Amino acid sequence: MTDEALQSTRRPSWVARVAHRLGVRASISSVDRMPWASRLLIIGVVAAAAFAVFGLPPVSLPMPTFAFGVVTPTCGLTRASTALARGDVATAWAFNPAVFLVAIWTAAAAARLVLGRATGRWLNVQFRPTRIGWAILG
Repeated sequence: MTDEALQSTRRPSWVARVAHRLGVRASISSVDRMPWASRLLIIGVVAAAAFAVFGLPPVSLPMPTFAFGVVTPTCGLTRASTALARGDVATAWAFNPAVFLVAIWTAAAAARLVLGRATGRWLNVQFRPTRIGWAILG
């Protein structure tokens, strides 16, 4: 059996099946179809470094829902990101454990940017949530 015929008979991996059910598609292209990701990465890293060096602004900027007593999942994320940029992992965890998901996304975006610039081949990810995807997002 040829490789081409063998590939057509293979079942998709569980990762591909889950991604399809959630509405995630990934492709590699010579065109960067996600330039916003690189811009967001640069802005976020510069802001985190500035906050780590100079400190947070002297004013409190809570989410509008905080006035009604509703705490959102992003509460404390700026302080946690600043603590993580300073290298204080325990404080970052105490402010908001989701900061480590942000750190993983930041590392992945940085790797995408460096590899894309170096090779001219870009990983492009498209997310169009299905019903299951929306249910997971909440």
